[in-house]
Amino acid sequence: MQVFIQSVDGRTITCAITEGATFSELMNYLARVTQVPVAEMCLSWGVHRYSEDSIISPVLANRTLVLSARLSGGAKYKRLDPYLQALAEKYNVAKKICRKCYARLAPKAHNCRKRKCGHCNDLRPKKVSKDPKPR
Repeated sequence: MQVFIQSVDGRTITCAITEGATFSELMNYLARVTQVPVAEMCLSWGVHRYSEDSIISPVLANRTLVLSARLSGGAKYKRLDPYLQALAEKYNVAKKICRKCYARLAPKAHNCRKRKCGHCNDLRPKKVSKDPKPR
């Protein structure tokens, strides 16, 4: 069975594999050819991603698999300093909202500053999120 691999740099690599071969064997071969570590490899076809322990099915014969790099990233959520958290809350959360024009106003405001709503006094406090999601 023959499989084509489109590598990261755009080259197409032809691989002849046996039935029942696993993706880990194919990845080890590709690591020798492309000098990309196996830990950073990701093989996919269309929307399907294949793990190392799965077996290459005959359906993939004469298909082009895409070799891409795994994107490792992200960081552990770091809590803000209480001073910075209070400062961010002051400028972003502690506000009032005009019910007519949705203008963001100061927390001590009594009337809206916008002319389009007629400087109305129908204000509400800004809603506070219940569970802030870590970024």
